Amino acid sequence: MARLSDSPHSPNQVSDATPSPPRPTTVNTGMWSTPEDERLREAVARHGTRWVSVAADVGTRNGEQCAKRWNDYVNPDLDHSPWSADEDRILLPLVALYGHNWKLMAQNFLQARAPLSIKNRYSLLMRRQKRQ
Repeated sequence: MARLSDSPHSPNQVSDATPSPPRPTTVNTGMWSTPEDERLREAVARHGTRWVSVAADVGTRNGEQCAKRWNDYVNPDLDHSPWSADEDRILLPLVALYGHNWKLMAQNFLQARAPLSIKNRYSLLMRRQKRQ
């Protein structure tokens, strides 16, 4: 195997030759459509959380967009119902203990809520508190 220094190519040329995963020709930004959400559900059922493969099946979004959409909205394990008073009572002390580590709170204490949902709920509670 040739060493990189023996190569007639610059390091940039060598890295440019490394194949990258296929990307959609057009990546949508902004709001997700209902058909995109359905393709996301089907792709996750097929590939799990291998986001590059999921994105290839979705066709209009990249892996990062697919992961974020799944983890924040589409995952059927998430609770999208209104927050209860009990959840609010749990949330405020958690923020005092763990700061803004929303992911840790979602994984260990409020498992049915997405980290983004926890952050948004906390922000709402703080805005309400300031108004009082």
